[in-house]
Amino acid sequence: MSSVVVGVEADFTGTWDKGSATDSFNNNLATSVFWTASVTGRVGVAFDRLLVYFKGGVAFDYDRDTVTVPAGNTAVGSLYRVA
Repeated sequence: MSSVVVGVEADFTGTWDKGSATDSFNNNLATSVFWTASVTGRVGVAFDRLLVYFKGGVAFDYDRDTVTVPAGNTAVGSLYRVA
């Protein structure tokens, strides 16, 4: 569009990352990230060989957290995040 430049980019990644730790109360803490995604847009103006642009977007993920106490009880929570 003349000297105006626009663009959109999106990505999705299946991660299946896992991590765990034990806190000072001997609770077992575990987390799993199943996927991440992002969508970004760009708008810019070209001046001869110079391009000035602005970029902004949003990111998403889905993860599950588990806490197991020494008595054997387990609590599970899952969360969709937007940043």
